Amino acid sequence: MKKCLWSSVIALVLALATPHAQAAFFFNGPDGSPVNGETILMKFQNFEVLLDSTKLAAAGYVYNPAAPVAPTGAQVKASTIPGGTPSKVGDMIYGIYSIRSIENALGTKTYWQRNASQNLEGQFYGYTLVAPVPAPSSSAQFVWTNGHFDMFFDASADFDASTGPFSGPWVDAATSNGVGNGGDSLFMAMDGVQGITATPGVTLSTTFTAFSASPPKITGVGDGFLDITFSSTLPFNTDAFNFAANPATQAGEQDAKFKSNFDTDLASGANAEATIGWSVVSQDPLALQFGEVVPEPSSIVLLGFGGIALLGWAHRRRVKA
Repeated sequence: MKKCLWSSVIALVLALATPHAQAAFFFNGPDGSPVNGETILMKFQNFEVLLDSTKLAAAGYVYNPAAPVAPTGAQVKASTIPGGTPSKVGDMIYGIYSIRSIENALGTKTYWQRNASQNLEGQFYGYTLVAPVPAPSSSAQFVWTNGHFDMFFDASADFDASTGPFSGPWVDAATSNGVGNGGDSLFMAMDGVQGITATPGVTLSTTFTAFSASPPKITGVGDGFLDITFSSTLPFNTDAFNFAANPATQAGEQDAKFKSNFDTDLASGANAEATIGWSVVSQDPLALQFGEVVPEPSSIVLLGFGGIALLGWAHRRRVKA
């Protein structure tokens, strides 16, 4: 009985000191891990956007900010026009992305980089166009409300944006282009929050800086704040970007900031994105402030030894009784 008790205690300590299987992500870059309070950049790769999901409601999709669920593959396929633009209040944008690397704010240190067994990828949806809606032009500004990001950890490199939003692979109701399918685990969830403009409720602002209808060609920039509602592995300091001085800023929400310089094809200047179905693509970063709020492994081990001492004391007391 005594041997069994101590074996159980030792097993408990080892379990506490060992990272959980869920945390398959680790900082694999050449520069170690970020320090507490450091601003880090999650650099997007293949941030693919549909600007023209005009018929999602007709396809049966309803976005609920209180319980965000992505549209199904069939709904997205039925609601898009290759290379289109936003046109009316209620239009939604949809997209997918992968993360190429995690770096410091200056880009001089790399803490994590994508490889065959370390992949971060996701989808965003629910951003809904509000008035006023301008005609597309080289200076048109569109503003959006709501919005949600899901990010997944994937130990296999199955993300594929090259097939476009129409040809999949759509695995199930919440999966597109290899995002969120079997083997993926939710890594982070974020909601769009106001503060990027002075207008209450606006969570995303996009401005076209160049536009051509024929052939379809769009260049522009998008900005927004995000509230981290779930993070499975990495700790982040909250409210790190609550510096925006305007009436729409709210405390407790602006945990991350993204800026997207988008184009129909950043690499070649050709309209490759519209050819395969996406409206625009971007490679810009998501900024967050790393915050070490979980116990260090050494602290966990000390906690475990404290538990051993407590159990030993209880055992001796029981023997004396």
